[in-house]
Amino acid sequence: MYNPIVWTGWGWRCWSVSGAKVTDRLVILPTARGYSGHGDQQRFAGRIMKSPREVLIRSIALSLAAILVTTVLVAEAYSHATALHIRDPEDLALAFLLPTIFIAVFFGSTFAVASSFLCALAAAYVIYPPEASIWIHDPTHVGELGFILLLAITASKA
Repeated sequence: MYNPIVWTGWGWRCWSVSGAKVTDRLVILPTARGYSGHGDQQRFAGRIMKSPREVLIRSIALSLAAILVTTVLVAEAYSHATALHIRDPEDLALAFLLPTIFIAVFFGSTFAVASSFLCALAAAYVIYPPEASIWIHDPTHVGELGFILLLAITASKA
């Protein structure tokens, strides 16, 4: 006799059909969790599970590394742009949208919103005068950075 096992949302159920009478039984299936035998790595369905702390630390470290790499690249490009007398080298602040977008894709919107604030601080430190300070003298630069920050937050939530 055929006894189907189906997921009902409240657990796995097995319906036993015997004539016109239907009985409902809760089925407890063995889980796929277990230890692999290689150290103390817990596995789920063949994949090594990571602790939430490890995932959190890795995502924070990679987010900070992406912001740092972007800051170094933008600082170098800004120095070349000012040496070549490019009209508005402050437009390089838009490059700080890239790490926010990548962080949103890989780690979620919460990390992306936090990284957008860090990117705004990095842009204020590297690009806007006076350099090597987060203080910005020109109110138009403050407005520009504010709109870039608003755009980064919007992009990370979308």
